[in-house]
Amino acid sequence: MKIKNIHVTLWGGALFCFYFLDAIDKFNRSLGDSKVAFIARMLTIAIIVCFFIFRPNILFREKRILYFVIFTSIVMLGYLVSGIYENDSLGQSFYILARYVSFIIFIYYAHYCLQSCDNSSFIFISRIMVFIFLINCIFAWFGFIFGIEILRTYGHIADLEAGWVDQRFGYDGFLLEQNNATYFYIIGLIACYWLHSEKRLNILWLLFGFISCFIVGTKSLYAAVFLLLILIIFKKRKTRVLLFSTGSTLFLCWLLFSTSVIDKVNFTLIDSTLSGRMSNYILHVYPLLERINLAQIFLGFQGGDPKKYLVEMEMIDIILFFGLLGGFMYLFIALKEIFNIIKDSPLKLSMASIFVIFIVSFFSGHLFYDPVSSYYFVTLVLLVGLNKHRIKGY
Repeated sequence: MKIKNIHVTLWGGALFCFYFLDAIDKFNRSLGDSKVAFIARMLTIAIIVCFFIFRPNILFREKRILYFVIFTSIVMLGYLVSGIYENDSLGQSFYILARYVSFIIFIYYAHYCLQSCDNSSFIFISRIMVFIFLINCIFAWFGFIFGIEILRTYGHIADLEAGWVDQRFGYDGFLLEQNNATYFYIIGLIACYWLHSEKRLNILWLLFGFISCFIVGTKSLYAAVFLLLILIIFKKRKTRVLLFSTGSTLFLCWLLFSTSVIDKVNFTLIDSTLSGRMSNYILHVYPLLERINLAQIFLGFQGGDPKKYLVEMEMIDIILFFGLLGGFMYLFIALKEIFNIIKDSPLKLSMASIFVIFIVSFFSGHLFYDPVSSYYFVTLVLLVGLNKHRIKGY
């Protein structure tokens, strides 16, 4: 299969390398520490940034430069104002900012990849994603069957006494972080579904990938699979809206239903379901709200130590870090680029898959915050765009 677009080829190569280097890091971290994958990601981002610097007409076409300048101005103002009220070092905060900005860099580059793609690009990227997904599923099953600690979702970092920190159930193969596992598996499963619908993947592999999702052990992945099944089974839009509306209403009623006896039970159950994020919210956000001022409401807490307020719930984390103004501008840029790529796509489950991932990220976080999750997600968006261009014959 000949690929004319060198940028699509590089994207697929980076996708494979990210997974392979994460596997190396996961093995090394069980023995101590490793930064191989981190260095590779930083180099990839630096190369893309250099590409845009030497080809500024690509990055700053149309209104992109205006949006980017506004966003940058808000962030810099946020650092200036937040630094007045916070005494923490800015080093960690700039690191968090770089993680968030990596998503914008990836989505801009994905948009450029679409400009010169050919008809084989969709299949090329899909096959790479499906290959690493299925290979990882095989490793996960080896871990599950033989009890291999290094292949567990949780607890692969040894403590000082050579014990395993977290003994929760789950086998995710060679994925470095459990936060990435949800996005990797759901995006891999969707790619399998698309290749199967193209009659390029046997249904047995699709079923294998589907079953593999249930040994990963992350609640967010189970929720994502359940939502996707609803969207596949109930194809009529009115039925989907009715199901989501009814489910959301019942869920909210359950949250609000409380008595003096049941309050504690409800909180414990919700906190456990969200893997401790309700506790994070109370421990991290409440103290901030007690001393928050107007400037921090609109410009965020960039000048403070992010560990003090990260809740691991995507939208809350973005608003706390960037403030209302910066958060709105960040999400505006991200969503505008995403929907410019995926709009009018004939690909099955294209909009639905993006919607499901957004819903999951609200409760589990790390979609925009983690460069690896961002890259997997932008790969999904890129696949939708590549298929649309293929259908149109670009």
